Amino acid sequence: KSAGDWNLRLVRNPDVLAGRGAEKGDRVLVGFALEASNPRERALQKLRAKNCDVIVLNGPGAIGAAENSVELIDPSGAVVAAWEGLKEELATRLVEWIDRRWAAD
Repeated sequence: KSAGDWNLRLVRNPDVLAGRGAEKGDRVLVGFALEASNPRERALQKLRAKNCDVIVLNGPGAIGAAENSVELIDPSGAVVAAWEGLKEELATRLVEWIDRRWAAD
């Protein structure tokens, strides 16, 4: 409420997922993609560009919602799992899926 203009300088955040992908070694990297247009194609591009092992695709309806619907996509572009329900349940399913998939590796 003071006189005069305010200036706000923004700086670009580092791409954390790309950074982890560049140095992941033998670790498993799971990315998340919230996409509205061409969702599977864009999620697959993100998975490959950031060196992810799988990517969780969800849509804009996930923002602020208690429930969600997601697809888990592998590097071939295949949907290897799909779930819907409360976000907490989806998180549990994702962790269980990852554990089953990579537990022996």
